[in-house]
Amino acid sequence: MWHPERGELFWFDILGKRMFSRGAQRREWQFDEHVSACGWVDRDTLLMASASGLWRIDIPAGARE
Repeated sequence: MWHPERGELFWFDILGKRMFSRGAQRREWQFDEHVSACGWVDRDTLLMASASGLWRIDIPAGARE
């Protein structure tokens, strides 16, 4: 998924339960369940689909709710 406000690409390793991004730097998030899709809400927030539901992801902090 391309995030136009951040100039950053996000992708998933579904079986590895990870999300990655690449913009100015490379980032990685590890989850305890399978994650597979996301969409951008605003500059610092993603909506992410997982095996158990939808989550808001705070990109800078890596926190989900």
